[in-house]
Amino acid sequence: MKRLGALVLLLCFCTLPVFARSAQKQGSVIRAEYGSGTSWMDVTERVRSLVHGNSLKFRVNDNTLGLASRSGEVTVLRLQTQDRNGRIQERTFQENDYVKLRLSSGVGRNVGGGSGQLEIHRAHYGSLGRLIDVTAQLNSQIRDNRLDLQVTDYTMGGNPADGEPKTLTVQYQYNGRPGRVVTEEGDNLHLPGDTVKHGGH
Repeated sequence: MKRLGALVLLLCFCTLPVFARSAQKQGSVIRAEYGSGTSWMDVTERVRSLVHGNSLKFRVNDNTLGLASRSGEVTVLRLQTQDRNGRIQERTFQENDYVKLRLSSGVGRNVGGGSGQLEIHRAHYGSLGRLIDVTAQLNSQIRDNRLDLQVTDYTMGGNPADGEPKTLTVQYQYNGRPGRVVTEEGDNLHLPGDTVKHGGH
């Protein structure tokens, strides 16, 4: 009987690591690229902004990733995540696939909100009627309740109006007070505060 109990106990210890590995969270988002062939766009911050709690769930398409529609192209999302042990995993998702991952932390999601903090309520980037919603993109780049970046196609996660001058319009709240700022492409955005010219376009 004692031998049987010892065997059961040994079996439990042997199978425990297997259950631990299967239940281990997938990790944090390290890098994300979206595109095909030799044309790839870094959408890391955009994907990080889609993290809710410890879950990452979204459908892979141009709209979700904040990019202008590129009809006729077969696009792919390449996603790198890191688990708590530092191991990096790479996954590939085809366009219109669903990403469903459980993360160890909401890395990259430093979103403000409430009194005394900075929160982007609405942000659009583009020209005339050719705009993309970059609200989540900007919220994901807030650090210590400040947002400092140069307005470019790269930092906005896409080019909605190729060859045309573009602007970024931001509606935000800081310290309980709403604000609105419009920044031209190539200029610097500083929140809270005013925009500062970066130089020639």
